[in-house]
Amino acid sequence: MAKEEEIIDIEDIFVRYDIVKESENELPYKEVDFSRQANKTKWVVTEKIHGSNFSLYYTGKSWRVAKRNSLLTEEEMMTFFGCSEVIPKILQSAPMLLTLIKQHNPHAVAFVIYGELCGGNKNFPGSQPGESPDVPVQVGILYSPKIEFIPFDMDVIIKEGSIYKHEALDFDLFIEFTEKSKIGHVPVIKVCDTVDEALSINLTFDSLVPKQLGYTTIVKGTNQAEGVVIKPYPKMVHGTKSVRESFKRKHPKFKEIEDFELPRQNSDYVVAEANILARITKARLQSFVSKNGVKEDLEVVQREVLDDVLLSCSRQHILTYNWWFNQGGNGQSEQAKRIQQRAYFKIAELYKTVLEEQKIN
Repeated sequence: MAKEEEIIDIEDIFVRYDIVKESENELPYKEVDFSRQANKTKWVVTEKIHGSNFSLYYTGKSWRVAKRNSLLTEEEMMTFFGCSEVIPKILQSAPMLLTLIKQHNPHAVAFVIYGELCGGNKNFPGSQPGESPDVPVQVGILYSPKIEFIPFDMDVIIKEGSIYKHEALDFDLFIEFTEKSKIGHVPVIKVCDTVDEALSINLTFDSLVPKQLGYTTIVKGTNQAEGVVIKPYPKMVHGTKSVRESFKRKHPKFKEIEDFELPRQNSDYVVAEANILARITKARLQSFVSKNGVKEDLEVVQREVLDDVLLSCSRQHILTYNWWFNQGGNGQSEQAKRIQQRAYFKIAELYKTVLEEQKIN
């Protein structure tokens, strides 16, 4: 008698997608096993899509979609950047993707495909009336008049005992499976022999997405891509665990940290204030809206953006991060309170600007 296939609760297999590191400086070069592998592996460079993180979990019997931090409810599916428009297309490819994955790994019980929702720009050259939603996923780059899903990664989900584990799919298999299933994938710019070669890629180029989708109406030199993502090819292994050691490089137009100079005589407070305020940029607020949608409560926006800024500091300027929390953070000391007030004011002004621009586009 055939064994009955287990019904998987997708709540049990959801994980937040790994944070893509801000730069190559965040890679663990000091770890011997990483350095050894980094010098022997190839690195793939793909276009970085300026959109909203979106994923599909699929078991063969059930499916759920998710944003970066959580699974979406049925109500959220109807409001999250028009994702309901792309779900049917993803589901058409899902059975073949699962078949290909199980052929590659018989222990697989499910998969998750990660990508970016993007597009929906009503001022896209040649777009038709009513073709685009009222609000695009992002502004600053034209991808499509419609909402699109551009996959960039996949996890294979296996079960060991009672534990579900995610295994990152090697990029060559990701390309093969997404092409065979006709779901498509992020534009690949180049496969490089070394990290240094990948870092030499010129960041000034038009987005490759419109042409990949079949649109040819954008004037050359007018649609700067956000940047690139660089990842090992194949994936790296730390101990027994496969990991993503990817990082992004943004074109200066989209960078989320402003240039600044410190006065010669400065204190920990001055350094902290400069580092925090420099990270509150229009690009960061645009990214916040594309990831989270429009939020009516300004205090929530201010708090979450400042938390994101502090997370950036924790990865890139730990002295500022430590100073903030040694002060009690969140306005506990008088100095922290002054920084928080200036940060909240800047966030409010930029948020207003971003929302006004979004209405136009």
